[in-house]
Amino acid sequence: MVNDRKARISGSVTGINRFTVHQFTTNHSLLLTMANNPPVELRNATRGATLASRCRVADSYFPRLIGLMGAKTLEAGEGLLILPCNSIHTHFMRFPIDVVYVSRENIVVALDEAMAPWRFGRIRRGSRYVVELPAGTIAATGTEVGDTLVR
Repeated sequence: MVNDRKARISGSVTGINRFTVHQFTTNHSLLLTMANNPPVELRNATRGATLASRCRVADSYFPRLIGLMGAKTLEAGEGLLILPCNSIHTHFMRFPIDVVYVSRENIVVALDEAMAPWRFGRIRRGSRYVVELPAGTIAATGTEVGDTLVR
């Protein structure tokens, strides 16, 4: 029964929006990602620091909707870039995250450090996309508002 349900969910998502169900590295939680969007490296060009070496891109409806909900952890070096996005929530998440709000020009416009589960983020005007990272990444990389990010 469970395997049939998984197959139906995977098949319907794949058939409609070209998604695949991807096991998120070592924690074996499911994350929906576009089949043609491999992980990218996200760097802070201003500080010369890597924010995420394996950053998944959620740029269509279902991956943006699911995000990190249900994930057990987000390991160091992992992240999720949500495009377009100017506000997030951490409902159904099990761990705090750092959130970086970025403009069309790839300039950091706002930061939320260690956002706890079951919270709503504020709407950040000027934000084109959001990067969700493991808690502590913002402090560890020295990322600040005004920094430039590159993929």
